[in-house]
Amino acid sequence: MKILTIVAASIFVILVGSGILWACSGSGVLQNTGKKGVVPHIVGMTEEQAKEACAKVGIEVEIVSEESLEYEEGYVFKQYPNKNAKLPEGAKVKMYVRTGLKELEIPDLIDKDQKAALKELTHIGFQEKKIKFKEIHDDEIQAGNVVKTDPEAGSIGNYKTSITVWISKGVGKAVMPDLYGVTAEQAEEMLEEVGLVGEMILVESYDEDELGKVLEQEYEPDEEVEKGTTVKYKVGGVAIPENGEFVGKPYKDVIKTLKALGVKVSITHTASTEYNKDMVEEVKEAGQILMADSTVTITVSTGPGPSAPTPAPDDTTGSETN
Repeated sequence: MKILTIVAASIFVILVGSGILWACSGSGVLQNTGKKGVVPHIVGMTEEQAKEACAKVGIEVEIVSEESLEYEEGYVFKQYPNKNAKLPEGAKVKMYVRTGLKELEIPDLIDKDQKAALKELTHIGFQEKKIKFKEIHDDEIQAGNVVKTDPEAGSIGNYKTSITVWISKGVGKAVMPDLYGVTAEQAEEMLEEVGLVGEMILVESYDEDELGKVLEQEYEPDEEVEKGTTVKYKVGGVAIPENGEFVGKPYKDVIKTLKALGVKVSITHTASTEYNKDMVEEVKEAGQILMADSTVTITVSTGPGPSAPTPAPDDTTGSETN
């Protein structure tokens, strides 16, 4: 019994010597009453709870309101000095209380370079570690400049908001379409749709099924090509013989030859001392390669004397060509 009494007395002395005084409440639960001038642990308390804890040990407080990601609004998230520090008389413990997060607006960064965008965002108050940069092809924005942000400009956030800034990689790539066998008109539409420019080259074709159709293309289907590139493609066309094949011949024979090639014919008349009446003096499109169904103009001699009136367009392929 004497040994137990000695042990209990020793524990009491140790507790008092360390500055911790325990007392029993009415419910029998031991409570820490603290020691005068010794800083209590107040992190995680509300502002009022922290003030009360400090007042119990005779310590004044200095409140600093700051934004923080720790604890809820109105709670102490940091203190100085830390718990168990001994303060001289008149000294204060500084407690940092979390305030509501300040609203920050996402600025318009379009077409600014990456360095300038980062500087502006951090100057406003956004955290650099919350800002990510990603690259994307863009046909209009210069490489290295901002294309868009997520959240977009004008959105409201706070300093803990995560922001993605998309930086232009310059003009993107287009996937070359398969033009083989389509008409020239269809080829132009297909190229325009993917951001490419078409340049048609007519080549002579003797196969009626190839006339007006794409026979070759500069880039193979599915090949990646920089947008805006001019793409050459070859289309089957009708080769009109040189003038030597027509000049001085009866115009009806010339019309028959041209129609057999797959073109239409328009006739003009002129007086001539060199060619007899109804003889062909010139084929304007001679030596060219034309699209099927194009119109070829022939000049027919009326013989010496005034020129006959030129037939109206509707007449040139009518009775004059029969």
